[in-house]
This record gives sequence, structure tokens and C-alpha cells, in this order.
Amino acid sequence: MHRYISLFAIILMGILFINTYTHKSSFPVPDPGYRPLSDAKSEHIFRRGVGTIEITVFPTVIRYFNSTTYDESSMKRIGAFLEHNKIAQAHYSDHEVNLSNSVSPVQWELFQNSILQFSKHLKASSVNRQYALLVEILVTPKKVSGEAIGGVQCYILDSFGKNVFSFLLNSHHQLFYEAQLSSNGTTEEEKVRLIEKTIEVVLKALRLQLDL
Repeated sequence: MHRYISLFAIILMGILFINTYTHKSSFPVPDPGYRPLSDAKSEHIFRRGVGTIEITVFPTVIRYFNSTTYDESSMKRIGAFLEHNKIAQAHYSDHEVNLSNSVSPVQWELFQNSILQFSKHLKASSVNRQYALLVEILVTPKKVSGEAIGGVQCYILDSFGKNVFSFLLNSHHQLFYEAQLSSNGTTEEEKVRLIEKTIEVVLKALRLQLDL
């Protein structure tokens, strides 16, 4: 498990985490995350192919206040979800996507930067499946004890690195808000449970985004 750390990234991610976690929306929107417009033709092809397409899933990127780790267990869980729900045939990559150059105090900008980094990774590694999926989770320390999820992004790109169905979630979305994604401690067991719960929310959001 590799770690990518830079002082600049730590500062900016810290700002992002604090702003995202403390700015709770009083009226979370019912949308299952924010999915920006993608190329209409590419999205149409993706939607039309649901059930027959192949997706390569990458190890989940977990970004803490001062480090980045990767989780293969959640990668496998995502793949199992895709196959169980007849969305796609899942394949797995052991490549850990380095998003350390993706920094911003604003989640939307971070989302865009990470898509660009993921796209560059796909172009450089020549993924031979139709699509690729990567989840990025932002974890922040709570004021007293424990950790909370400040935001989460799900990137679905085609093999050419073009965004076809990516979206983000934070406390302004009802699905995320009601899940109360936080822990009271920082033991390894609590960290694992928090990530598992977060992945469950991401998969629910994906199901709703696809209107399944």
C-alpha cells in the first residue's frame, strides 16, 4: 500500500474537509449525488450497453488529512455489485491511481482535477476494457474524536479517458446526509466499517443514477 503526501496537498485537502464537513445543508436535496453533463453520445452508448458492457474497477482511493491509501476489498465489492445487478461484467486492476496532483479547496474542482488525472492514467496504461471505474473517498478528522466522510466521488470513464457517467456526493445530498458517515474512533476496525458504509452509499447512488 503506497502513500502519496505533499504539504501543499495536505493544506488544501484540510481546507476542503473542514468546509465540506462543517457546512451541513439544512435541506439536503433528494438527488442521488451531482452528475454533471457528459458527452451525450458517449452517455447514450454507455446506458444502452448496460448489462453487456465490461468495466475495469480500480482500487478505491481513500484520501485522509495527511495521506492516501488504497482499498482492494471495496474494489471487489463494487465489481460484485456491477455483476449482481447485471450492470456490467467486472474486471479488476491492481494499479493504484495516483491522484496526489488533484488538489483544491472546492470539491467540484477536486472532482474535475481527479477526472483529469484518472483520464491520464487510463491513456498511459492502455486499459483494454470498454469502461473504467474509480471511487475516491475524502476522510476528515472530527473535532473531538473519530472521523467523518467529507465527500465522495465516483468516476466512470471510457477506455479513451472520456467522462461518461461520473458523479459526486456530499452532505447536501439526502442519501449521503441520512447515512451519517462518521465514526467515534480511529481503530482499524472503525476505519474499515466507515469505508464499507460509504461504499454502500455510493452503490445506492449509482443504482439510482442508472434508474435501476
